[in-house]
Amino acid sequence: MNKYRAGSDLEFWLSSWSNKGVALNRKTSKSSFVESPIIPILGGIQPGVLNQFYTEENKDNGFIDRILTCYPDVEVEMYNDNEMDAELLQEYEDFIINMYQEIKRNVVVYDNEQQISSIIAVFTESAKKEWMRIHDEITAMQNSSSENEYMKSMLPKQKSYIPRFALLINTLDSMTSVDAFPKDIICKESVLKAERLSKYFINMAKKVKLKSSETFELKKVIAVNKGKSKKEQIQEVFKVHPEFNKSEAADILGVSRQTINNWIKDVKSYS
Repeated sequence: MNKYRAGSDLEFWLSSWSNKGVALNRKTSKSSFVESPIIPILGGIQPGVLNQFYTEENKDNGFIDRILTCYPDVEVEMYNDNEMDAELLQEYEDFIINMYQEIKRNVVVYDNEQQISSIIAVFTESAKKEWMRIHDEITAMQNSSSENEYMKSMLPKQKSYIPRFALLINTLDSMTSVDAFPKDIICKESVLKAERLSKYFINMAKKVKLKSSETFELKKVIAVNKGKSKKEQIQEVFKVHPEFNKSEAADILGVSRQTINNWIKDVKSYS
């Protein structure tokens, strides 16, 4: 994001997500134009760093709404001797290799100009009905006065994601079952699975947004009281937000959670 050079990285990623053509201009190499970019991105990030992306700019331009977040509640496990089954690992490897070969041999088709020809996938009648239902349910949520504005901003993106999910799921299923629909005919079951996946990411977005909001409020109170000691800052936070996230506050101030608890006990003993 322009960290190492001046440019318009943000605009590039926003356009690429929407499958808009991208012009690549290089000083040291030949410029080119990508008509229909597809750039899958997968990665991990620390929650504290992720919170920094939740700026007003990224909220307004929809960048955050395009990110599908997986943020499970996990605990660090003790040592154990559990191992992945060798047959399972081999089965997964064989599947990936076979899927690649299948796509290379029987899916990717070139036209007379040696350009890849698109294959149009269509819904079955029952799949289309389910998609129409899902689309209208999301639209109702967008129009609802009870839905918060942040969630409303991400909901339109799910209307783009669900068909993508359905296509991917349908393609994978078509390669694992002889009874599955062909790759270019998306069935009802694939749409329903895509809906479940979308709801998962919506719930994860709510969780991340809540955590980001808590962090923002914590930092705001601490900043207002920056001339005070860490103990006094926490005591001020407690007065404003009694149910604040103690682990998050500990990370911000660089102290242990137990220290935070001790400081809060002091506040309660005074009152």
